[in-house]
Order: sequence, then C-alpha cells, then structure tokens
Amino acid sequence: MSLAIAIFGKVPAPGKVKTRLAPALGEEGAAALYDAMLADTVLKIRSLAAPLELWLTEESPALSERFDVQVRVQRGGDLGARMTHAFETLLAEHDAAIIVGSDIPTLPTHQIQSAMTKLASGENVLGPTRDGGYYLIGARTPPSFADVRWSTEHALADTQATFSATLLDPWFDVDIPPDLVILRAHLQLWPELAPNTAKLLARM
Repeated sequence: MSLAIAIFGKVPAPGKVKTRLAPALGEEGAAALYDAMLADTVLKIRSLAAPLELWLTEESPALSERFDVQVRVQRGGDLGARMTHAFETLLAEHDAAIIVGSDIPTLPTHQIQSAMTKLASGENVLGPTRDGGYYLIGARTPPSFADVRWSTEHALADTQATFSATLLDPWFDVDIPPDLVILRAHLQLWPELAPNTAKLLARM
C-alpha cells in the first residue's frame, strides 16, 4: 500500500502563528516555539517509512530547503476545505493519506505507526485531543468536513458524524498557555520526544 503523510502548518512568523501563546511568550517567543515544534514534527515523521510533505498556508522555499521536503500550498476557505483539497491531491497519488498537525511535538512515533497499520487494513483513523479536536486524520477516500465546527469542542464529534473512523489514543496539542505547562513537564521527563522544543523551552 502506498501511503503519504502531510504535516499541515504555517510559515513561522511573529504575529502569524500561535497567537494565543503570545500573552505568555510574546509574539517572537510564540513564533520560535512554533518553529521548534514544526522541526520536531518533521524529524519524527521523517523516521517513518512513508513519503512526507509539508502543506503550508503559503509558499516557503526556505522551509522546503531547510527540511528537504516537498512543500505544497493549502487551498480553500476554511480548514475543512483545505484538508479536503489535500486529501484529494494525496489520494490521487497514493492509496491512503494521513494529515497531522504541526503543534504536537511530543506525539509518540508509535501512534503514527498505529495509524499507518490501521489504514493498511482498511480502517480510517482519527487521533483525538483533549479539547474536542484531533491531531491526526487518516483516510483512503477524501472525507467530508462540510458541517464541522472548527476550533470548538465539537470538531471531533462533527467529523465523526460523517466519517467512520477508529480512534487512536488521545494526545495533546499546544494552543494556549496552560498547554505549555503540560509540554514543559512532559519534556523535562522525556526531552528526546521533541529535542528542538525541549532545548528552546529550557532557554525560556
């Protein structure tokens, strides 16, 4: 089975990424944290036996060169439309595809491997987050996201209403200042899960 993994993200820039973390870190600090998390996500997925692409909201030759990865531009009015476009593109070239977020730096590699295994057996997958969203979605046909209430506690449930999928183990993403407390504690115990992020937080 041919399977591709796409990281959905943005070009790290002050005031453009992780704006809800700016009160705690400042715009420069939030951008630096996002950059480190993105780097760790690329590093983690690159260790897997699957083609990797970086899907950004704008072109970035610099990130393409830095990570040595193909960069594609997201197309669509909201997150659902952008993911639909990505799945349609990826599934025209592969049997299955996974989209992961760029703010889950400590996600264990085995959870992505579990998603790959389930997709190989014909199952769709969703990786839930504690805030009602999800950090990963994998499919063999393009899902519909028409009625999903994004950035709310209903995003996962709304997706499940039209998308039959096996749930992976839950994990946390990093969106708001309380998430930083969890992230710091996690990386103090296991810095190897996200070395770039761990080094940055140790300096902050």
